[in-house]
Amino acid sequence: MIKDKMDGWSNLYAGIGRRGTDKTVSTTIGDVYILTDNDLGLIYDSEGIGRRIVDSVADDMTRSGFKVVNDDEMLIENELQRLRVQQVFNKALKYARLYRGSIVVMFTERNPDLERPLSISPGKITNLRVYSASRIENTTTDLVTDINSPYFDDYEYYNIRLKDGTTIRVHRSRCLVFKGELPSDETLFDFKYRIWGYSVLQIVWNQLKYYGGVEQGMANLMMEANIGKYTLSNLDRILAMNDKDALNKIYTRLEIINASKSLINGVLLGKDEEYVRDSAQLSGVYQILEWMQMNLSAVSKIPVSRLFGKAPSGMNA
Repeated sequence: MIKDKMDGWSNLYAGIGRRGTDKTVSTTIGDVYILTDNDLGLIYDSEGIGRRIVDSVADDMTRSGFKVVNDDEMLIENELQRLRVQQVFNKALKYARLYRGSIVVMFTERNPDLERPLSISPGKITNLRVYSASRIENTTTDLVTDINSPYFDDYEYYNIRLKDGTTIRVHRSRCLVFKGELPSDETLFDFKYRIWGYSVLQIVWNQLKYYGGVEQGMANLMMEANIGKYTLSNLDRILAMNDKDALNKIYTRLEIINASKSLINGVLLGKDEEYVRDSAQLSGVYQILEWMQMNLSAVSKIPVSRLFGKAPSGMNA
């Protein structure tokens, strides 16, 4: 990951934001980082809420498809369906939200040379292909410096890395460009982030990791919600002997107690033996989780009902 000079909440005396004293810092990949493409891919593939943040907005934008006005013979609409424009735009939007940006390359019948500008009469569009910003390998030397060019201070050509590792060069006029979230200060970011912006997951990363940490902690708490405590006679003396046969007898005794619980719904105990079940206190845990869901919803700008699939309750219903 690229470490950046972005500030986070910290307090020297309270230990907030300092590794070793603030537990929340220890659960992150680093202090404050810009997530790499590998990080973004791992979050998308393994973190359901992260994937939902990326996908839900793109799905909502493209769910109804496109309706062309005054296309009574449905000539244009049939072409949109042939080119699968709804699916292509959905993928481009998801790539833009996940990987900072994307482009849709138009392949044409009459003018197939990708390096040439698209002509006024390109002929039939044969295919649309989507490439994420992580596959585009332009550098600062590719920026147009001619102030008279419509592409000044931007790219006129995109160098796209294909799946086989080779690179193709495509003129900007053949591309539909989708960009990610714009940084508040262009001077803080690496060159590619100034051009493309950054992933939507970068904005919600702190809230997402905190929510994931609390959710995992709750799962561990539920695993230990009920703990049985056994008091065995002369246990300290048996352990002090360090006798393997004696230890095996203890394990056997525990197995008998567990078996009795399933057979007679009770516990068989001998003289001076005791069995007690302790329950963890879970009051207030749900309220904490609900508050963190609302926080994540606010930062991602996605309603709780959409993000977590929860039906509205209370006055909101």
